[in-house]
Amino acid sequence: MPVDGERWLFERVGESASIRSRFMKPGTQSGVDRQAVERYMDRVVEFREKLAVLMHMTGGQPARGPELLSVRHSNTVQGGHRNIFIEDGMVVFVTRYHKGYKVSGDVKIIHRYLPREVGEL
Repeated sequence: MPVDGERWLFERVGESASIRSRFMKPGTQSGVDRQAVERYMDRVVEFREKLAVLMHMTGGQPARGPELLSVRHSNTVQGGHRNIFIEDGMVVFVTRYHKGYKVSGDVKIIHRYLPREVGEL
């Protein structure tokens, strides 16, 4: 069954009483507690910044700038795919590396597994 990306998150919030009480505000035009959502998004940004530092420090050879900047935690409307995953409790970044692409025509896929302790955060 296909997932409706436009409604998926809103439907998940509606299914969970604890999440609903945290992010929904009855009596408002949208029904959403904007301040709670903004606080959550601030925490998401902070988490992503810390994750980028951990990737750089613990993910083996440091990623090149274009690799690091290509990391996405969700799919995009334009067809870009997320490339942060949790596999067996470990965080893995899957990035592409293009150096030498014009010569070889190959894109190298790089899997960077972070230490298990990072996945436990």
